[in-house]
Amino acid sequence: MFAPLEDVPFTGSEQQCFLLGYRSIAWEVYAKRRAVTNGDYRSVLSGAKGAMAKAAMDAFNHMTQLGLRDAEAHKAKYDAVLEAERWTDCHGLLIEFTKTFPIQCAAAWSPTNDINGDELQDLGTTPRTPATATIGSFAANGKSYFLLSWLKDSSVVASKIADSIVALPCNKVAGVIAALLVQTSENCHFAPGWYESLSDAGKRWLEAQGNPFIPTPPPSKMAISAYFPDIGVARTHRF
Repeated sequence: MFAPLEDVPFTGSEQQCFLLGYRSIAWEVYAKRRAVTNGDYRSVLSGAKGAMAKAAMDAFNHMTQLGLRDAEAHKAKYDAVLEAERWTDCHGLLIEFTKTFPIQCAAAWSPTNDINGDELQDLGTTPRTPATATIGSFAANGKSYFLLSWLKDSSVVASKIADSIVALPCNKVAGVIAALLVQTSENCHFAPGWYESLSDAGKRWLEAQGNPFIPTPPPSKMAISAYFPDIGVARTHRF
């Protein structure tokens, strides 16, 4: 399935970008299935801490189930595109960095805001399936890339995130994308040398982005370019 992505040089073709998005969707379904499976266990443990704790955990478990429902609905759409080889149904923003970007990630999510905090959609708890996008940060051919992608039925929401990233000054892109990745997903991997070189303040900054229990300003407000020195944008491609 992934031979066109892994066995040939990366060129940023529509098929390759779709496969990167597909892999992110598949990972998200797997992660949410695992979370739902552990729901009863979490509920029992929280019950020992009182009624309020159990109610909060039950609400969390319900939201996790809704998240799985949405992820599986989008996975079915990606399956249909894959089977029909309709690569043009996939749209996105591909960025090539000038230097090695130290965070790699693959994830999918239903964005409620763009990088500036402007509202994009209200998830609510209705049967409606929200718009979904995928994000990926990866290395290929000795270069570093960031990919934001989506299927055409999510374009109204996801394209606005791409617009907000493209509007950034080039020297802020790396820092904003780093904040976006860590705020969005726990499936992030840091280059050890880069992480160890961060100051204590830098490590606290990184931890704050990934803490779901701490209200965090939007990525454009949290970007600190000093943590990503000299990483600029070599090429930007919208498709």
